Amino acid sequence: MKLIDYEESAMNNKKSIGSRIKDSVVKGLGFYKNSPRIADYQREANVRSTMYMAMVIIILEVWMLVRYVQKYVITGKCATVRIFFHYTQTYWLLLAVGLLTLIYTGMFLKGKIVHRRFSAVWITVFAGLCLAFGAYVSFNDFQSGRMIICFLTMVLYVACLLIWRPYVSVLLLTAIAIGFRMLLDNYAVDRDGAPLHMGSGDLINYITFFISLTMVAISIYHQRYREALNAENLEIAAITDDLTSAPNMHRFRQSAAQYLKECDAANIRLIYLFFNIENFKTFNDRFGFAGGNELLKCMDEMIRTNFPGEPYARQADDHFVVLTRAESFELRIGSVRNSIKYKNKDEVYLDVKIGGYRPKDPDADPGLEVDKARYAANLLKNHPDDYYKEYDAEMNEDFRLRQYVLNNIDKAIREE
Repeated sequence: MKLIDYEESAMNNKKSIGSRIKDSVVKGLGFYKNSPRIADYQREANVRSTMYMAMVIIILEVWMLVRYVQKYVITGKCATVRIFFHYTQTYWLLLAVGLLTLIYTGMFLKGKIVHRRFSAVWITVFAGLCLAFGAYVSFNDFQSGRMIICFLTMVLYVACLLIWRPYVSVLLLTAIAIGFRMLLDNYAVDRDGAPLHMGSGDLINYITFFISLTMVAISIYHQRYREALNAENLEIAAITDDLTSAPNMHRFRQSAAQYLKECDAANIRLIYLFFNIENFKTFNDRFGFAGGNELLKCMDEMIRTNFPGEPYARQADDHFVVLTRAESFELRIGSVRNSIKYKNKDEVYLDVKIGGYRPKDPDADPGLEVDKARYAANLLKNHPDDYYKEYDAEMNEDFRLRQYVLNNIDKAIREE
């Protein structure tokens, strides 16, 4: 492991300054493809933030409507229903959008939304409406001599609560800053109709705000990315073997159960296979742990090559399991065995023994079904001319008796 690290370090040192700058820019601005797990993590984080913002929008719009009723309807200043809806239509629109967004995000987080990628479109539209609302309110506030707090609040939501790629944050915040400034410069007027402009001090604060916000948004993205990466690594570690990176038995049970149902519906016959590297301990004693590890990795590679896309796992030690289509499986297990023996042709004692079991019930526990294939493989010990044995009715009686004894041995000991 250290040797690899030193080699990578040497290669990095040979990189030109231009290459290093390019790599830093690519990583810093997010010009790379995320894995599906990280994309899902970020998507769900955005949906959750949008749900919280939808709640804020709903509360805000309800408060604005109540305030309008108290100020204009109860006092009689708003004479008709038409006038009421004319002056509150923006509040009603945002209230409706907030309620719809709250419902959508709630269904998304409960897993009831099928087309999950559509969430990006919904969130973008919602964010755009929030920005438009903030710009509308703050434009009127600016003309009345008040601060543009509402607009800046909505910008904070769009930039910090949602996760954007850094280059998107730079482009988006730049466009928003320039766009709102142009809106004020070209259309804002005071009560006398004279043009209004930001003061030099306010303009400096405005520019500083957007520069700082851009840096914060980029920092938040990288922090969320690291969180997503750590979560992905933990998830992968929970379902894979540390040495070979093959799925572990926990993952195998999940994928095999799903594969059984799919193949049963398509009337495809399957078979469980249990692979045992015979005399692996002798090989390990001869070549050490490093040599043994390389043999296990080679075995993993052979299985993945011969059973692509099908459930498999490293069970433990030198044991691997596979659930595969029964058609022509003999050729594939022969290929695995021959490859291992050819790569280690000087180790004549080394062999691969395989047990097979054809499942009868697609709902049976894959972990228990594999035990039957393992039982068949164990019967091949001390049979150098045979490398495959299939679980049959005769073995079934012996296997059930063996299981009965194992399950009741404690009870028998207690009774004695």
